[in-house]
Amino acid sequence: MNANLENALNEYVEKMSWKLVDYTTNYNPFHRIDLSQEYLETLINNFGDVEKARYVNGNCKRFSYVKNFYQMYDLIKEVSILMNGFARPSGLYYYPMGGYCGWHTNSDSPGLRVYLTWAEEGGKSFFRYLDNETGKIVTNYDTKGWSINTFEATSGDKPLWHCVSSDTNRVSIGFTLDNEHWLSKHYLKYDMNDTKSMGEKVDSCCKNYLLGNHSMMKKSNDGHDWSVNGIEGYIPVRYFDDFLLHTPPMELSLDIISWKCKDNIELKDYKMVDTDIPVMVVETYMNPHKLQYRTIDGSHRLCKLKSKKIEKVWAIIISEEYFYEAVMFFNI
Repeated sequence: MNANLENALNEYVEKMSWKLVDYTTNYNPFHRIDLSQEYLETLINNFGDVEKARYVNGNCKRFSYVKNFYQMYDLIKEVSILMNGFARPSGLYYYPMGGYCGWHTNSDSPGLRVYLTWAEEGGKSFFRYLDNETGKIVTNYDTKGWSINTFEATSGDKPLWHCVSSDTNRVSIGFTLDNEHWLSKHYLKYDMNDTKSMGEKVDSCCKNYLLGNHSMMKKSNDGHDWSVNGIEGYIPVRYFDDFLLHTPPMELSLDIISWKCKDNIELKDYKMVDTDIPVMVVETYMNPHKLQYRTIDGSHRLCKLKSKKIEKVWAIIISEEYFYEAVMFFNI
């Protein structure tokens, strides 16, 4: 592991939020699993292809964490160099003693994988796979500290069956080579060393994901009430930045989107903005136009599109439940 990658990795684990993903709440500390080749054959006979370990009851015992883009940015850049393309974060896990990820294939998302793995003790955790060429099981034990594991997830008649087991504290950070992801063309536009303060006006749509705020004020410069059920305040846009990584943008009509200055676009200085960057919206009627979507980030881009009489926009959609959770968290 080169020094730049190691430094980025250590800095990331120091500042990450360690926020659990919801589906990890059911965790049985007493459950054990058979990771033998014989059990794999039984699994295939009973279920066929198992794309994700958690799709089979009792087949996964680990904690999964939210992957925040702004926290992972430097690490993404270093792993992207290693993978020779955009390294999209695809997994962030903690395995306690007795933790595991049972046999599965990832055949629903084939491609090159890189996992950065930390083990508290060497020789007590492993990555195991079925070699499709020899038909034999291969087990690679982790060394103490950080190590790199690279493999290719495949689909078709011969997917790569693999699993993980740990009898020590183990952290695993996974990346998938994904040059089709929209961020692959834009992520280098971010500037993590920007000296501007949170909420200060910035000159880049990408930077706004990191530094901007979504305003919820009763008296806005466009004359509308943007409070949420009477609640006023601000939400940092980067609170939603995990959606940048795992939520594919969808094309929406501008007619069903509410955004600030929609009714008077000349209130926005939109001429220099990059409309290739997707906007971020929440699916909720809690907006002054009573439309299906409320814009969290991207009002300048939407004004520019409207000025050019472009009727559709690519948007990252956030659920109303997640949005309202943020409203309450930042404005109690």
